[in-house]
Amino acid sequence: MDRNCLPAVHATGITARLGALPAFLSLALAACGGGGAGSGGSGPGTPATPRSGSPSSLRATRQAAVIAPREDALVGALTPTADAPEKGMWSPLVPWPVMAAHATLLPDGRVLSFGTQPPDIEQAEARTFDVWTPALGLVPEAHRTVPNPTKVDSFCTASTMGPDGMVLMVGGDNPSLYATTQWDPDRDLLRLRAAQPQLPRYYATLVRLGDNRILLLGGNNKPRLPELYAETPEVFTAATGWRLLRGAKSSELFGKFDSRWWYPRAWLAADGRVVGVSNDRLWRLDPAGDGHIEALGETGHRLGVSGTGLMFRPGKLLLLGGGQLSNVDPAPATAQATVVDFTGPQPQVMPVAPMAHARNWGTAVVLPDGQVMVTSGTSVGNNGAKAVFPAELWQPDSGQWRLLAPAAERRLYHSLAMLLPSGAVLNAGGGSPGPIYAQNAQVFFPPYFFRRAADGQVVWADRPGIRSVPPYFGYGPASDGRLLLRDARRIASVALISAGAVTHSHSTDMRYVPLPFSQRGRQLTLHLSQLDNLRVPPGHYQLHVVDTQGVPSAAAVVEFRTEPRNIAPLGSPSQSTTWSSETVAGRAIDGRLSGFTATGGKDVAPSWRLDLPQSRPLSQISLFNRLGSCEATGDCRTRLRDITVSVLDDAGTPVWTSALLNPENELASPDRLHIDLTDLAGTAVRGRSIVVRREPDPDLSGSAGLGGEAERRVLSLTEVLVEEGALNLALHRPASQSSTAGGAVASRAVDGGLGAELAGGSVTQTASSRQPWWQVDLGSAQALKSIRLWNRFDPCCAGRLADFHVLLSEAPFGSDDLATERQRPGVTDLYVASLDGERAIELAVPGQRSARYLRVWLNGSEALSLTEVEVFAP
Repeated sequence: MDRNCLPAVHATGITARLGALPAFLSLALAACGGGGAGSGGSGPGTPATPRSGSPSSLRATRQAAVIAPREDALVGALTPTADAPEKGMWSPLVPWPVMAAHATLLPDGRVLSFGTQPPDIEQAEARTFDVWTPALGLVPEAHRTVPNPTKVDSFCTASTMGPDGMVLMVGGDNPSLYATTQWDPDRDLLRLRAAQPQLPRYYATLVRLGDNRILLLGGNNKPRLPELYAETPEVFTAATGWRLLRGAKSSELFGKFDSRWWYPRAWLAADGRVVGVSNDRLWRLDPAGDGHIEALGETGHRLGVSGTGLMFRPGKLLLLGGGQLSNVDPAPATAQATVVDFTGPQPQVMPVAPMAHARNWGTAVVLPDGQVMVTSGTSVGNNGAKAVFPAELWQPDSGQWRLLAPAAERRLYHSLAMLLPSGAVLNAGGGSPGPIYAQNAQVFFPPYFFRRAADGQVVWADRPGIRSVPPYFGYGPASDGRLLLRDARRIASVALISAGAVTHSHSTDMRYVPLPFSQRGRQLTLHLSQLDNLRVPPGHYQLHVVDTQGVPSAAAVVEFRTEPRNIAPLGSPSQSTTWSSETVAGRAIDGRLSGFTATGGKDVAPSWRLDLPQSRPLSQISLFNRLGSCEATGDCRTRLRDITVSVLDDAGTPVWTSALLNPENELASPDRLHIDLTDLAGTAVRGRSIVVRREPDPDLSGSAGLGGEAERRVLSLTEVLVEEGALNLALHRPASQSSTAGGAVASRAVDGGLGAELAGGSVTQTASSRQPWWQVDLGSAQALKSIRLWNRFDPCCAGRLADFHVLLSEAPFGSDDLATERQRPGVTDLYVASLDGERAIELAVPGQRSARYLRVWLNGSEALSLTEVEVFAP
């Protein structure tokens, strides 16, 4: 895919898909669920007091988008079964647009699923994506099916929600073993990133860390030969790309034996380390620096690749079933259930009561009331004749199981189950390869949805409801939040449950976190100051309340944010004009989401500007929109449209300007716009100033023609975040080489592409000759921090890049003789004996020496091939 054709910005909007907004100020729910009395409509919420928090976090307040509650079309509509209060109830089995092997809950409550379609039943390819709106029910009109515009096959990928509001996906089926893609929820579009991990990541796992980095574990390169196992974890940020944690390499925990490379089960722990299970082995990984991993012994529970697990309470894991070492292993499943307690210095392993049914490929889901449901699977191998139909429910306090209603479909390998915001559970997929092909789905309603009336009839329970709650939360001593209920019933518990990202019987970092709270009538105070970014990692959560009858509300999907790398507060803000003393430019960098900037309404093209103390390599810019009610449209967010963002150098000259962002409000009033300079420009952009400008919109087409001068000319921002990144000095600079073979020109190594095979058109190659070389001219002598060389990785030729030198010089190289140039004064010589089978190597430049010319020089008589050469500034 041509990266220049990608959208220039990402926008997130909690309400972007749900139509016009009423004119009041707090978040209502996309799906409030419920039937019976007490589940009616909503009205405006009461104001919440502005708060402050830690300097590293965005601090949430009542300033929030508002949408009218939308009832889940199935809740209250189906006729309950006679045993629903004891065993729950399944919806009818319905067709699904794809055989759903993967599913992710999006911030707006919709569900992204992807998998395969006929004729790709046995040789599955994930080249079709579907977005389902649960509020519309299980009807074809509730789906939007989108083809994959990239060449990436995302089958058996890893995924998680990133801090930019997009779903990060890594790896996939061959040839997509190294691909990094992102699903943009506002455009319903898959985007291909240039950044790639250094190791193959088929069947890998992602975990978002407390500092917003994303950890990548496990995976391999099947079906390629020779086999390569990703034994070294990597970490990612959009600003810096991927980096190996070499100190955490482990063949024991992530290698071939016992399939410990296959989707390692992993969770962020309360001390900042990551704990996990690879088949029957426990481990703990410290992601700081170069990383460190500690093997912690065996569980006595062979989870294999087909078991499931989750964090049912902070620091406590529940492991269930499993036993296979691959999807074709005929091994019988186990019914074993094991609790692993990581809350102490060393983990404690405790067997608990087994499930009623042994299960390979069951999936566990934690429910709003804190109980754990498991569904699907088979008792032998991946055998459809031994499929398990009844779901089961585990009560953590008693440690006991009880059977629930049976599903209608066999769900085996490649099936999934995921909690929906309504409190129901989506169950879908299975197959590819067989013995079944389940391109269908059901929704399960747990027993808490139902009650017996006085006359003995089974009816839908009267559910509590959330009328308003802030969409964003931060951390720190002043981070408590307020939640307004629909009525004053007593609430027994409040909990956060990770937004699901599920595949292969595992949902990324799935956890249940009880929230301390106090109640006064319809208002709950959430005592979030008692939590931190390790107990509740940054990301999206379903926030549920449960009443004293054990009945949960539908969830508000909320986001916990931390901004440890935000440099915007270091700068000086200004704007073209100012509406009032309450809307000054500084409101956009004060770390609060309670206030906002506003220009004066007289500008033809209003602007906001940030001047940093000195020039910096800028990578990420986020513009948080002003929320709430404004004249004419009833929604202030309509004003963040027709936007351009420019980066200026020390002289005030623009060095990068975006395309027009959200033209005529085509993104339907987004909550924020995110500009990823590293992805768009291929590198960070050095600049000192940032200018946000609203271009004229004379016909007010972005507001359906409504509004006066304020709607036409005001620019409002709640917060602006800015993050630095890596500046690649070699990108698109002039390159040359000693000779060229087969049209594989030198410029391919500075084109930003990481396609590692010659046939892909992004690899250089010289003729076989004595001491071939490749060179880049950086344009001027500059201080250098490091150099990253990406190897050609065809099976035939990966070993050729060995026994070579990287020479750095401020002056041009004057000869083709390696020995002569190595000895020349002013030349820095970095020698590499071997890449040890890795795709890339990063070399530190001693003393950040200055150079203009870089030459890679092979010490031998082989052809020299390179995929990419990146040269980073300090």
